[in-house]
Amino acid sequence: MTDTQTLDRVRGYLQLGMGAEALEELGEVDLAGREPTETLILRMLACRMVGRWTEMQDAARALMRRAPREPEFWVLLADATRHAESL
Repeated sequence: MTDTQTLDRVRGYLQLGMGAEALEELGEVDLAGREPTETLILRMLACRMVGRWTEMQDAARALMRRAPREPEFWVLLADATRHAESL
C-alpha cells in the first residue's frame, strides 16, 4: 500500500471517530527521516481524538516551527498543553 493510500485510510478513520486506528495506520507511513506537514496534522488530530496530549503537543510544536504564522497550530498547541499539564 502506498503512503497516499495509507493517508486516505487515516482520514477515513478520523472522519469515523476512530483515532486509535488512525494512529495505527500512521505508524505504517514511510517518513524517510522527516514527517510531512500533512502527516503531522493527521497525527495531531488523531492524538487529540484519543487524548494523547503529550504527543499532540509534539506534533503541534513541529507544525508551529514550520508555519509560525498559522494561528490554528498555536491554538492546538495551547489546547494540548492545557490537557497535558493542567487537567
